[in-house]
This record gives sequence, C-alpha cells and structure tokens, in this order.
Amino acid sequence: MIRSWVLTLLSALLLASTSMASAQTTTFHASGEFAETFANANGTFFTIFAARGCPTDPCFTNNTILVFFATIRTANGVAFVTGDGVIPDSAFDASSPDHATLNVDTSQLSGFNSTSCTFVSGRGFVCQPGPAGVIHAEWKRTRAGSSTRVEEDHTTQGPFVTHSHKNQDFFSAASTGSFFGTSFSDSRRSEIGTNNNTVITRTQQN
Repeated sequence: MIRSWVLTLLSALLLASTSMASAQTTTFHASGEFAETFANANGTFFTIFAARGCPTDPCFTNNTILVFFATIRTANGVAFVTGDGVIPDSAFDASSPDHATLNVDTSQLSGFNSTSCTFVSGRGFVCQPGPAGVIHAEWKRTRAGSSTRVEEDHTTQGPFVTHSHKNQDFFSAASTGSFFGTSFSDSRRSEIGTNNNTVITRTQQN
C-alpha cells in the first residue's frame, strides 16, 4: 500500500515537473517610444509592436525590442505565429511624434525568437521554428490630440498566453508596410507614442 502511494506521488511530481518545464516565459519592459500595428491582410491577422525597452528588470541598458503575433490560415486550419527579441536601435526610428519607421531582417538577428504552432488532432499543438525575414512598417500620426492608456490585458491565442500591463501616452496613426512579404495597411488601430513602464509577459504552453 505504501509502495503504491509512493509510486503515485512520484508520478504526480514527474507530471508536474514536465508541465512546468514545457512552459516557456519571456518578459519585456518598455519605456520610451513605441509604435504598434493591428492589421488584417489576405486572411492573415497580425500585430507588430516595436519599442524602446529590454528583456530584463530593471533595464540596465535600454535596447529596442520587437514583438509580433500572427494567425495564418492554412490548408489544415490555423497557424499561430509569434516572435520576440532585441533588434538594433537603428532598425526603429520614432524620434518624431508624427512619424515612425521599422526596418528589420529578423533572419540576421542572433537570439531573436520565432515560433509557429498548429493544432493536430490527438496530439495538441505542434510547434516548430517560425518565419524569419524582413518586416517593414511606417506609421504616420492621424490625430492632433494624444490619449493615455493604463490597463491590464490578458489574451490566449493558440498555445500562447500574453499578459500586458500597459501605461502609454499615444496618438492614433495610419500604418503601411510588409510582414514577411505580405503587404498591409491600417488606418484604424495603429498607434505611435510613449511607454511609461509597460510590461509584456508571454508564455508558450506546450
């Protein structure tokens, strides 16, 4: 009886350990200029977020970070694609409150993360390295007055869970560009502005 109980306990601990090990979490802290796009192009929905910040707390050196997420329709359903990491400061120019640009080739960046996951019946989400390549975006402010946002966001998209604490001053903007070869334009949900200690935590559950 005791032996059976011990084996059951060890099995439970092993399962818990495996579950914890499969969860991969990344946290970014953003303070300073940012630009963000929410776009839908040819059945692909994606968000692009570029900002001054870093993947550590506190930020000893202020870098530039890029975070993106996309849902892509495929012949077998939907692929959930995510990417994040530090990019060169020169790749993101938001020195003007009226205009911002992003020009980066993620295939040339060491340590930049990109993952694509699809749901397979009987197996759950199956993940593999995601796309890498050129992301280009240009933002132009469309309204004179700025807005302030302080909010908590919690979203689950496929196996990815994102928790965001946003503290931002921003302007509405129009954006155009290309996302790994897919051209886009958006004039309703794009923004440029300033982060005031915005925190983004992303977890991949396998």
